[in-house]
Formats: sequence, structure tokens, C-alpha cells
Amino acid sequence: MAYNFTSTPATTYHAYILGLMCSNEKTVYSGTTYWLMPIRHNPNPAIFPHLYIQLSYLKKIYSGFEMLKHWKSLGYSFNKYNAGKNGIVGLALHQSISNIVDLSHYICSDFIRNPSRDFKRSFLIGLFDGRSAFDSNNGWLALDISDLPDFMVKRIEDILIYFGISYNINSSYSARKRKSGAAPRQPQLRIADLEKFLKDIGLISEVRFNNSYKGLLKLGKVSPTLTSASDPLLPGLKILK
Repeated sequence: MAYNFTSTPATTYHAYILGLMCSNEKTVYSGTTYWLMPIRHNPNPAIFPHLYIQLSYLKKIYSGFEMLKHWKSLGYSFNKYNAGKNGIVGLALHQSISNIVDLSHYICSDFIRNPSRDFKRSFLIGLFDGRSAFDSNNGWLALDISDLPDFMVKRIEDILIYFGISYNINSSYSARKRKSGAAPRQPQLRIADLEKFLKDIGLISEVRFNNSYKGLLKLGKVSPTLTSASDPLLPGLKILK
């Protein structure tokens, strides 16, 4: 079952899915190209119980989400789920939107269809829920933006400014080099005030939420009196309170 994203009302659930789709990932199956809605994690057997809990929440948003192994058993392939990466995948389909520029224009048009605070917030949750990573050195939540056109990145920046969340961007020129022999880091958008992000925006992913909160505690960048609380905006959404 594929999500038809252009025939869906601009709801908070829809906004979350659009955030996931900013990964700019596709798969081809039986001659049909599908956009992916990925929730991806590095190899770690300990996260599987959390992934199944998250899957139960995601199915309330869209019933077509499944564990990666389900799609692989059907013969689907996923390039970025290499090196043992695990997670959850949903498929989306549209015949005329075939590249990230057109998809980004469509996403931006949805902010006109629904300019509400909840819609913007749900989009950010999906954007960072799927493939962001906690930077344990700086206490940032980092997101690869190498595939996104400049106007889409600018729209994301506008939304972060709307919520008063500080961030920074490292370009492909200023990105720090990895160890010798490895490729340089891709351009990233990084949430600098992660405590505010977890308070005001939140995440469904228990793995990413816990990694971020525990990492901030270790760095002394968040109060130990704060705890995880549920938020009714989206199924399974967690915030700091």
C-alpha cells in the first residue's frame, strides 16, 4: 500500500509524513518508483523493542508503515539501509512528482494550504524523527541536508525561527573532515538549542528522544528535573516537561 500524498488533506499527520519524505529516497519495484518515508537507525539489536513500539504509533498516522525486513522479504531494495542499518519504512507514490525539487515545491505549497503552528511543528517532528543523529560532542541534533534545494532549506530555517529554536548549518565547504581516508561530512542543519526543541517540538522516536535527552544530561546542558511527557499532537509524541 502506497501513500498518495497529493490527494491527502493537509493535516498534522500529513505534515509529519512530508517531513520524513525530505530524505529524498526512492525505491523501484516492478517498474514503479516509490518515494520512501524512512525511520533509520544504525545497527543495534537493543533498539528493536523501541522500533516496534514506534511502528504501532506510526500505523495510527498511516497504516502502510512496516519494518524494513517486511519490505525486503517482498523483494524491495533500499540503498541507504546498508551496513546493517535497521528501521521502519513507508512508501509514497505520485506519478508526476519525480525529483526532490518538485517534491520540495509541493511541500512548500502545503504550508499555504495549512499555515498553522501545529502543521509546522508536525513537519519538523517528521523531518528529525526519521534520520537525524545526536552529536555527543556538542549536544546538537544534526540532519543531513545535502539533497535538499536551497529554497527548501530556507523554508525549514523559517520554521525553526518561527518557533524560536536556534540552529546552525555547516556547508559542504566548512564541514569538518572525518578521519583520514573517509569522505568529508555532508552539509548538515544542526539544532543548537536541543532542550528547547525537545520541549516545544518533541519526537515520536523513543530512541532519538532518549539519546538526545541522556546526551544532554551527560553534557550538563539540560536540567535533570525534566522528564518525558506525552503530547497529544501526534501518536506517541514525547516532549520534555
